[in-house]
Amino acid sequence: MRNYIWYRSGDAELASDIAQEAFLKFWEKQNNLHNKNHRALVFKIAGDLFVSHYRRSKVSLQFRQQSNKQEVNTPEDEMNFNELKVQY
Repeated sequence: MRNYIWYRSGDAELASDIAQEAFLKFWEKQNNLHNKNHRALVFKIAGDLFVSHYRRSKVSLQFRQQSNKQEVNTPEDEMNFNELKVQY
């Protein structure tokens, strides 16, 4: 399963973390499980965890890009700042 997540993400450390978390979630749910296909369930949990991580990182990246755009000063802002600096 770790190799499956590593293939999807390209990050070995992330794959290890997700595999570990998937087995923990499976262990928590094992008392409620009555079917025999446990392997498929663990892979499903791991896939869902990877998608969740990907979505969170995508939102985080978009936020960082927006905040970087807001910090960039336009030439007009630079001119206004320099005029204000001279006046002070």
